[in-house]
Amino acid sequence: MNTIQFGIEVIDENCTGCYRCERACPTEAIVMVGPKTAAVAVVDHEKCIACMRCIDACDDDALRSINRDEPALNDVDLSHVDHEAVKDMCRAADMSPSHLICPCAGRSAQEVAAAILQGAGTYEELSLRIGVQSGCLMYCSVPLRRLLLAGTGDARTDSKVRRYASDQSLMDINPELDARYPLFNVGLEQQWRLNEIAEADVDL
Repeated sequence: MNTIQFGIEVIDENCTGCYRCERACPTEAIVMVGPKTAAVAVVDHEKCIACMRCIDACDDDALRSINRDEPALNDVDLSHVDHEAVKDMCRAADMSPSHLICPCAGRSAQEVAAAILQGAGTYEELSLRIGVQSGCLMYCSVPLRRLLLAGTGDARTDSKVRRYASDQSLMDINPELDARYPLFNVGLEQQWRLNEIAEADVDL
């Protein structure tokens, strides 16, 4: 369970209407309001997961973090999903259920799959439901795409956030390439784990 203690406040007089914060927000919680040449950022606090990506993107000191009056929670209950369906989705996406999808939020493939089975069918809905994409977006974009495609058949988005359209995953890493860079130790380990799961009926 993730507890969201913070929110975002806009300092209107500092906002230059550059749109960078809008393009950085994974849940579309920030939109620019007003004429294009004089727009000001507005935050929908119901959609904000306090990832702070907007603050990082803003060069004008127009955004700051604030304490929420009431903390918000995002979570997924694995006890209320079909475990076989979760494993099937992970296999279809070439991932182990325990594979860490989003290091920033600490979310695994099985948690993402469970959220999809419970109705989160877009990148934005997954962010709101379980907090994925709450940081760098470097590690989770492709695995999320694979799981969305496996679970819903669709991974399109109208969001302004830049995401990678590649379908490559760790399962696609050539063993020779993996051996050439042993420091990373990613490809063969994940392939081995998936094969182990395929051969045994592992409980989530």
